Order: sequence, then C-alpha cells, then structure tokens
Amino acid sequence: MLFILGILTAGCSSAPSGVANGKVDQVIIQKSTHTMTLMSHGSPVKVYRVALGRSNGMKEQQGDHKTPEGRYVVDQKNAQSR
Repeated sequence: MLFILGILTAGCSSAPSGVANGKVDQVIIQKSTHTMTLMSHGSPVKVYRVALGRSNGMKEQQGDHKTPEGRYVVDQKNAQSR
C-alpha cells in the first residue's frame, strides 16, 4: 500500500544533498516495501528503509500496533532529532 505521509511546510536544514533549496516537499511511505521516500518537486531525493507497526490494516485505536494511513501535514521538526 502506498500513501503520502505529509507535505513538509517547514524547511529542513539537514536535508539530503541534491534537494532544491534544501527542502523536501513530500514524504511518501510505501508500507508493502517498508520504505520512506523523500521527494522534492516530484522527484525522489532519498529512500530509507523504515520500521512499521506489527499489525496490518488501518489504525483503530492507540496501542493497536498499526501504522496510521492517510495524508498529514508536517509543520515542524523535533529539535532533538537527527
């Protein structure tokens, strides 16, 4: 299953090289391959392997070990994150 995690509205100062203006404008998660692709202006910039929830299907409640699906807006970065 493929879904768009979010559209970044805040620039990332540590964006991967090759990103126009240092900004990633979409993050796409493909659950079937456990990958996260950073996109800039419709072009893939970097692909990462990611860990997802242990259970399949749509998230129903907190603690069900399922990864939420849908569109999200990412509007800030955790200052403690690499």
